[in-house]
Amino acid sequence: MIFEALFRAYAHSTLGQALRRSTWTFAIVEVVHLLALAVLGGVVLVTVAAALGLGRARRPVAATVLGLRPVFLGGLVTLLVSGALLVGTNPMKYYFNDAFRAKMLLLVLALAATFWLAQQAGHARERGPLVALRIAAAVSLILWVGVALGGRLIGLL
Repeated sequence: MIFEALFRAYAHSTLGQALRRSTWTFAIVEVVHLLALAVLGGVVLVTVAAALGLGRARRPVAATVLGLRPVFLGGLVTLLVSGALLVGTNPMKYYFNDAFRAKMLLLVLALAATFWLAQQAGHARERGPLVALRIAAAVSLILWVGVALGGRLIGLL
């Protein structure tokens, strides 16, 4: 009930009304949102590949994770802000959309798995990935694919 009230308040806010009135806002924000998702997807793929020992780079997984952290955080902030703006174009449509709810759940789980992956990378030995690191990598990848697919389903439902 509290979430419904928040979505209704957003729908009636000045920002929500401005987003709905604009002809181009949704398209522009959607492009930014998809670019942010692509950046996050790239970071996740590189991190997962490093965690699984794939590729030519013999750089420690922890160094890869630390090096990509600013890119990941920048992409995440952009994804969250652009996502909030997309919701503002029709908050009640999103509130009642099952695919949106599933995507939000998967997003929370994907973020948790990604932070778990980063933690496991910090514990990885240079001689090879640990089992927990490989599991974290696989779970993170699967959940991020789910986030992307959930986003695609929002428009179809």
